[in-house]
Amino acid sequence: MLARAMITVALTAIGLSAQFSAMRHTGLRPLLLGGLLWVTVAVSSLALQALFDQL
Repeated sequence: MLARAMITVALTAIGLSAQFSAMRHTGLRPLLLGGLLWVTVAVSSLALQALFDQL
């Protein structure tokens, strides 16, 4: 329970410190790369869970 609360606080702090104007100036490519990596990790995680009957 404490670990979940601490992770929530940490992710909230990261989100609140994000500078959206800097992200906009960086461009779309890094955001697309982040999205692609997120999908890759999610799919590979689900595939491994299904492979080892943990799903």
